[in-house]
Amino acid sequence: MIFKIKEKTKILNEYRHIIDSTALVSKVDIEGNFIYVNDIFCNNAGCELSEIIGKPHKTIRHPDI
Repeated sequence: MIFKIKEKTKILNEYRHIIDSTALVSKVDIEGNFIYVNDIFCNNAGCELSEIIGKPHKTIRHPDI
């Protein structure tokens, strides 16, 4: 049983790594504040992680919007 849990955790971590290294990823709480962003998101937003976490998602906008 413990082996199966460890194996599934390993697989989930691999999927997370793949997604985090190829796509913009962000997660917001129920109030719309960022609780997670990946490095690609930070690079595209031109911000550091510490500048984004806890801020409302509406503060990060593409210049064309």
